Amino acid sequence: ETIRERHRVRSRNDRPARFPLTRNHGTGPLPLPATHGSILLGGREGERAGAVRSENALAQARRRFLRPLWRLALVAVLLALPAGRAEAGAGVEPILLDAREYPWSAIGRINASGRGFCSGVLVAPRAVLTAAHCLYFLRDGRWFVPEEIHFVAGYQRDRHLAHSRAAAFYVASGYVPKRETSLKAVLDDWAVIVLRKPLGEQVGWIGVKAIDRALMKQLVEGRANAAQAGYRRDRPHAQTVRVPCVVPGHYGKGLGLLHNCDVVEGASGSPLLVFRDGRPLVIGVHTVRAELEDERVRAGVLSARVFHPEIGVPEAIAAAREAGISWGKGRGPAGGGEARALPQRSVELFLARLGYLADAKQVSAQSRESAIRRFEDRHGLPVTGKPSAALLSALIGAVK
Repeated sequence: ETIRERHRVRSRNDRPARFPLTRNHGTGPLPLPATHGSILLGGREGERAGAVRSENALAQARRRFLRPLWRLALVAVLLALPAGRAEAGAGVEPILLDAREYPWSAIGRINASGRGFCSGVLVAPRAVLTAAHCLYFLRDGRWFVPEEIHFVAGYQRDRHLAHSRAAAFYVASGYVPKRETSLKAVLDDWAVIVLRKPLGEQVGWIGVKAIDRALMKQLVEGRANAAQAGYRRDRPHAQTVRVPCVVPGHYGKGLGLLHNCDVVEGASGSPLLVFRDGRPLVIGVHTVRAELEDERVRAGVLSARVFHPEIGVPEAIAAAREAGISWGKGRGPAGGGEARALPQRSVELFLARLGYLADAKQVSAQSRESAIRRFEDRHGLPVTGKPSAALLSALIGAVK
């Protein structure tokens, strides 16, 4: 039986961890060396930022991993949900983002030494949330070592805002990597990467929120919108967002969430976001794709509640504390770099999606101001005609 203790993987150049790690008995993380109180792993240097590699056996294996059969369990959760609301976000075309703008600048691609990629989100200057299976090399049956993990923030085609290799990462001691999974296993599919560089100080980071009953009710009733942003297999070099993602319910005592935005490989580890009072917040991390017979719900998300110091899981709480995860408040990018605190292009894209702009490709200052004023007036907002984080929040909330 696995000893449930905190598991931290460090590079050989780092000092040992300051606390016990998982000791493995047959499955899960790699065994501890008998003479050490921590895992001290070496590893070759990974790929340069934004490096492009073709899919291989790992991607194929992960594709199989991402198709569990959740039918009975999920259908039971959805019985009370009106069908019309459940189908509202399904099939919505993703919006191609400008990854230089906050909050998208805090989302990045995780490159695993050329053997595949996932998505992740900065939730502190050095901390990235993602899925544990993104850090496991299924073909070789081993965890990647930190030197092989490369986080590229604001990656868009041949450009990026910042990048850093991992110094260490935390995973759940109970997580057992397999090609097939289950509802229970998804609750352990979390990882916190600690970067060598404090990229969040340059590109910003997003605060984390444990979903409560009031917010859950708003999401289920459609009075609040969730959005899923990251990198997909069909668009591996561009960040996209899907909204609205309908959240019909939860499972696992609130540690697991469901949403119906269609996700594909590469989106693993991407954040599920809500916008509250003009601020983006991470409420969960995408971990698995579920295919129901009625096809109403398509994705499973690990709720950020797992990290909450009062209601979370002890080893996840410890990982969040060690990594310095920011609760409730994020921070936009610092000035002087390419990252932009003002989401002007994002505002234009959502205005076009809502029909306030005829063409998002060519937008003049005058047409943008006019479209913003019309939207603000129609939705009872202070009429300013100017793009802002609060306006972006309102636009995302208006998408149906």
